[in-house]
Amino acid sequence: MIKPTKEAYIIAIIILGAIFLVFAKPFAISEETKWGVYPVWGRLQCERVDDIKRVSNLITIPKEGGYINCGVDELTAKCDIYLSAVTPKWWSGSVRTYYKKCSDLNGVNCDPQYTQIVTQEGMDKLITTIDKGQSVKLYTERVLWFNTEADYYKKYYRWGLSTYIEGALYQTPGTCRITDKPALLSRIPIQHADTEYLKFSGGLGQSYVNFVTKWVFGPPVNVFKHPYYGEVYCEDGNIYKIRTLKTADQKVYKIRDKEYTDYTGNIYITPAEFIKREECCPGMSTPVLTCGDDFKWHKKPGSCTSSIECANGGMWYSKASKTACRSVCVNNLCKEECKTVECSSDADCIPPKHCDPRDWKCRYDVPNPYCGDNICNSDESQLTCCKDCGCPKGQECIDNKCEIKPVGDCESCFEWLREKLTKEKYCNPTKQRKLLWIIPIGGTNQDTLCPIFLTVLGSIIALTTTYIIVMVRRR
Repeated sequence: MIKPTKEAYIIAIIILGAIFLVFAKPFAISEETKWGVYPVWGRLQCERVDDIKRVSNLITIPKEGGYINCGVDELTAKCDIYLSAVTPKWWSGSVRTYYKKCSDLNGVNCDPQYTQIVTQEGMDKLITTIDKGQSVKLYTERVLWFNTEADYYKKYYRWGLSTYIEGALYQTPGTCRITDKPALLSRIPIQHADTEYLKFSGGLGQSYVNFVTKWVFGPPVNVFKHPYYGEVYCEDGNIYKIRTLKTADQKVYKIRDKEYTDYTGNIYITPAEFIKREECCPGMSTPVLTCGDDFKWHKKPGSCTSSIECANGGMWYSKASKTACRSVCVNNLCKEECKTVECSSDADCIPPKHCDPRDWKCRYDVPNPYCGDNICNSDESQLTCCKDCGCPKGQECIDNKCEIKPVGDCESCFEWLREKLTKEKYCNPTKQRKLLWIIPIGGTNQDTLCPIFLTVLGSIIALTTTYIIVMVRRR
């Protein structure tokens, strides 16, 4: 047996390592999807954290002049520039201060002219207010003799990072950098994951960002597996895509509700896009129907709206010796009721008598039953022979089929219509006897303008201020 060399082991380790890197990389960047139901939001905001203005150290400007800037040594939005109180000597005269504002930090891009502010002896003087990133160029002179140096200072509100979590406020003065809150970075929505500094002004993504303080977890209510679209949100038969939120740590959380609202204005949440209309949502039910996983209505086993839907169409049938039964619809359920009879089959009769299923009695001569003999035999029902077995309430037997019974007599349809319209009723003729009439309703005596023969469903087709088009029965 040949023993592997040291070089062979090294090559094998390299190959295995390469295979691991190739196959491990996709798993390292894969997204994890969780059910979150809904997030509880917090907010990081760059804002003023002081209620009282702070005062800087004295800043001495030499006699040849100089500048003071705002926002370099302090995190603030604005600075008030003050001249410190000066008590001049008797020989020096009063003090005059000159300044001009500059758009940069170094006193270069300044206004063309100086502005003079006359100070009052023994009192500090507010010279001007500048924004963060600006500066003010100034010098001070004595009226009688010569320029001299003077002391200035700044007043400002400190700004910092405010963290709002479920009604509580935590402040970090001196910084508006999000990375100074590393524990919250992974909870920021992916849209603002690259934001490093927050600004003093602007809206979402500029002066503040939101983050998820926690998730309220729970079951995905109204969420179902659609056979074609996968996981969907369903409400009253309308199906929508699932709302999601992706955070900076690449995790995707699913939002349970179709319409999720919060103070962020839904800017982070994917919309619950409408997909289509289905018959129902799984789990929905009526006394007769239940919604299946295919999002379609299905009749409940044993349920009914009339006895015709029950066994044998609700008609009597032989079940056992001298026992006849029928299934009737009670409270939307088919229930069997039985009775004792003289016979339920020929075996219950003494030959040569036979059992007559018309009334369950033994007779010598039993005619062969047929549809139309005015007897609802055991092998007939409202579905197969309404001539003998009749129709459900509200229907009538036409050509041996149960049809919706017409309401009223529509022979004189104009007069009928005028009366019925005032009672908010309409004519509902059968399918086989329909005529499309255009009838004036403007108060004229004309009965019919143009009869048009057409077989369609429905009664009232169109309505204007002058005419109404209706379906009427024609005898």
